[in-house]
Amino acid sequence: MYLAMGWYDRRLAHNCTHPILVTHKFIADRIWQPDLYFVNSKFAYLQEVTTPNFMMIVYPDGLIFKSMRIDVTLSCMMSLQRFPMDKQECPLVIQS
Repeated sequence: MYLAMGWYDRRLAHNCTHPILVTHKFIADRIWQPDLYFVNSKFAYLQEVTTPNFMMIVYPDGLIFKSMRIDVTLSCMMSLQRFPMDKQECPLVIQS
């Protein structure tokens, strides 16, 4: 799935007329980011092929936008009383 998040870090505000695209993991790792935690996950990881699969943009006002592809396997309670006519819902619970 794609996960997109945004936050403000006034320390990174700049006077360029356009946003700055961060493409190197080395630089992105040195920018503070919310520490996300998938509460009901059994397994989660950032998709990578040859390089990490993310995009980060730093806007002039200090807004940071990050988008990434992740794989998450969730653990959910299921009610099978009406199987095979049942309907299951599995919430994705995220904390920081």
